[in-house]
Amino acid sequence: MSDDSFIREVNDEIRREQAQKLWDRFGPALIVVAILVVLGTAAFVGYRYWDETRANRSGDAFSQALKLANDGKNDEALTALDQLEKD
Repeated sequence: MSDDSFIREVNDEIRREQAQKLWDRFGPALIVVAILVVLGTAAFVGYRYWDETRANRSGDAFSQALKLANDGKNDEALTALDQLEKD
């Protein structure tokens, strides 16, 4: 029994040392990859939010220009559409 316990303890220590060596070698790279994934995700979500907000503003301006045109205010509608085109 004591031999089995000793062998198990030695095997556990060897596994721990191997895991520590693996972490020492690849740990910093894994941390960098994790940070890059988080930053990339944040940038992607931020860009989607910015793009959606911009599209919503353009859509609202276009709807307002159409409303002006339907109300017979053609000069104001053209001005609004010209402004929309510039943006």
